[in-house]
Amino acid sequence: MLVGVTLVSTPTADTTGTTIFIDTEGAAYVFGHVPEGYQRSVKYRGVAWTKLRQTYFLSGNTKWESFGGLPGTLLSLAGAGASMRLTAADENAKRKSRGVQEKIEAKGYDVPVHGSDNLSHVFAALRPLVLRQPIKVNLHEHRQGSEATQMPGREPDFSDEFIRVWKIPVQRSRSGSPWKRRHSSPSSEDREVELVTKDNAGASKGDHLKSRPGPSDPFTAKWIVENGMLDGTMDCQMFLGPKQARDLEPQEEAYKIVGGLLTPYQPSGESRDSPKSDELVYVRSKTYSPGTMDLKHRPLPRTTYGEQCMSYIFKSRDHRGKFDPVPAKAKGVEPRDFKRLIAGETLVTRTGETVTPEEVLGAPTAGRGVAIADIPSADLIDAFFDRSEWTDPKLMDNIVAIYWLLGKELYNHPRIVEYMRSQPNMRHIVCAPDTSPNDFTNPRSAEFTTQLCRIDPERFPVLKFNKSAEVELPEGHPGEPAVLGERFTLMPKVQASEIPNARLTDIASAIARVPSSAVAMVQAARQKAEDPAFLAQIEEDEKDIPNRDAEITCLGTSSSNPSDIRGLCGTLVKVPGVGNYLLDCGEGVLGQMRRCFGSDETGNVLTDLKCIVISHLHGDHVLGVISVIKAWYNQMLKDGNHGSKLAISCSSRIGKVIEEISQAEDIGFHRLHFPHTTPNGSFSSDIPEVRAHQLENGAFGLASIKRVPVNHCHQSCGTQLELTSGLRIAWSGDCRPSMEFADACQGAHLLVHEATFDDNEGQHAKEKKHSTLSEALMVSRRMKARRTLLTHFSTRYSGAANLQDEGGKVLLGWDFMRVKLGDFKKAALYMPAIEKLRDQEVETH
Repeated sequence: MLVGVTLVSTPTADTTGTTIFIDTEGAAYVFGHVPEGYQRSVKYRGVAWTKLRQTYFLSGNTKWESFGGLPGTLLSLAGAGASMRLTAADENAKRKSRGVQEKIEAKGYDVPVHGSDNLSHVFAALRPLVLRQPIKVNLHEHRQGSEATQMPGREPDFSDEFIRVWKIPVQRSRSGSPWKRRHSSPSSEDREVELVTKDNAGASKGDHLKSRPGPSDPFTAKWIVENGMLDGTMDCQMFLGPKQARDLEPQEEAYKIVGGLLTPYQPSGESRDSPKSDELVYVRSKTYSPGTMDLKHRPLPRTTYGEQCMSYIFKSRDHRGKFDPVPAKAKGVEPRDFKRLIAGETLVTRTGETVTPEEVLGAPTAGRGVAIADIPSADLIDAFFDRSEWTDPKLMDNIVAIYWLLGKELYNHPRIVEYMRSQPNMRHIVCAPDTSPNDFTNPRSAEFTTQLCRIDPERFPVLKFNKSAEVELPEGHPGEPAVLGERFTLMPKVQASEIPNARLTDIASAIARVPSSAVAMVQAARQKAEDPAFLAQIEEDEKDIPNRDAEITCLGTSSSNPSDIRGLCGTLVKVPGVGNYLLDCGEGVLGQMRRCFGSDETGNVLTDLKCIVISHLHGDHVLGVISVIKAWYNQMLKDGNHGSKLAISCSSRIGKVIEEISQAEDIGFHRLHFPHTTPNGSFSSDIPEVRAHQLENGAFGLASIKRVPVNHCHQSCGTQLELTSGLRIAWSGDCRPSMEFADACQGAHLLVHEATFDDNEGQHAKEKKHSTLSEALMVSRRMKARRTLLTHFSTRYSGAANLQDEGGKVLLGWDFMRVKLGDFKKAALYMPAIEKLRDQEVETH
């Protein structure tokens, strides 16, 4: 059995965590973190990351920085599974037409996810976003106390035919001081109905509030994820319909409301087969009718910050010994049956003699493994080393390496170094933010952006990276720094892989590939951009546009899934003297920001961030917002700013997602302002237009925000931000072309509009409720927008846009492009050269 280990991500600007990918002949296993940016990183590591059978073992605490890439990854896997099923169906149809037997229908993904407390809660909090996807997810949230697992020689917590896994949770001791409600969690009196489980169903509401708080029981959140969000079908719903208890079927799952809480129904003194009372209960329903409860709109049971930090020990199964045909033949085994013995099957020969595999196979090779030691902070170190597993000789036997997932400044902690020295026969691989170089995890994106810099360095500055770590491990340190992409095999023997595990970033080669024809076009563009008459014309045309020094940065220009050169949707508008504004926030936007600006300038961007706009409920527009909010909050604390707030222009459902996630992790929820929700902050309704008095009278640099419903998904809105300086910015979000949006934002100075599809895919755009490039331009003309930036391109987008008739007022967005509002006409001069480069790169990749 072949078992390989690959380090597919390390702490960088692109990926905040460490991911270890275990690949076997029949399944894949992901250990450690699945941070935002995981998909783009793993594609370059040479592993089968879309393998049909895979299991995730999340280490550390359940925090967004180590979890944020998983929802998007699951959605991508769901799409891959749907494509496999369609391909199989087409093949079967062809075979049937030829009179050939049909193949077995392709199976979809069934993905187990293991982790620490609050795993189910955070997953279920996403229920308005991640729905009706053809993928099945099974959650395994570890809730046993640390002591319960510390038995010498204990059995693995997970095992299958390929691997065995031992979970090693470390739990902080609770303080004896009274619990105080955290600012990030509003009072539970704001909630009408909560979802609870058998463990707390018997308590009154008063008792529930007085009890010492802890992470909520995962049962209900787990049920929502596995039955209402990701159950492997496209028709899953979260409806609970009313029913009389006497009408329940045997073993039918039912719920009821007790003291304002939704609880599992437990008939008192009655079996399921005996008559029941007429009391009202609720059962799962596929349709909505009067009296039906939609769990998508009901709050989850309240939770508190998690206390567990998970580590793992992984071992492969023993490798069978070498087959010896001599004794097999001597016992009368036919050569055609050798493979059955090798597979572990006992045979009976023609002469009636029983032959076991042990009689013809050599001694097996004991399974080898690795450990994932996750210690994010110093206050966990003592509890970590108090675990008996780390000194259990049987369990630690044949552990080849330990991946140390450490917080900053822990690489040289005496207890960690002492343990490393006590285990000299293992590799000790240190994966920490300060010991990992901030190198590119996505070589293709870095190379293409470098080529764009060669064409237009003013709009495409050099990306920030460093091939050296912040600190080097001191001489004599028993550990070794992690190397992104390093791969080695565990079984059948330990050796470095001869297969290239990752293509390294090759900046020099990328620059050399810029076509000479594009370079010639650049020279002509540069001459035009410096022409005094051209510059005078720009000044005359733009003299009435406010904030011409406002800079627009494309942090992500892809739709649905990240591609090689385009990240998920996010556009930053920096208005000097007023503030910074972020239009949508897909997964990885914070990483793109750090890669674009570097650490110090990103801090400045966050300091001046005033408002984030979220246009709609799809994950590719919102799954990065938690990271940005938390980074903003941490920057406020670093600056000593304890008063400023951050406005979030979004629907009530998205506000609820953010609030429920904030129960599990301090993201600074109490510093957020949701101007479109009801004044009591209950997220019970949406206010389409807000003015200065609802925006704290200019504290966010905003005079008004207008949200206009558009045709895409439920609660999709186009948005106009009117700044106190007079600048008006319109963002379409995802939508079909909307004349209502165009009319509501007449004369906007900047329109950012999606242009998902080529004009030759108009029918597809209608089906998916997106816009083509020409349709986006139609909205721009109707709006009379002064400048228009097109973004959100499908991976199938292939055509070069003919924008010459737009007079330099319209630009196509590219990742990391930074253009001032007053420089659109200059930037447009370089677009033909960029399209020439793009055409060549498409052909060579």
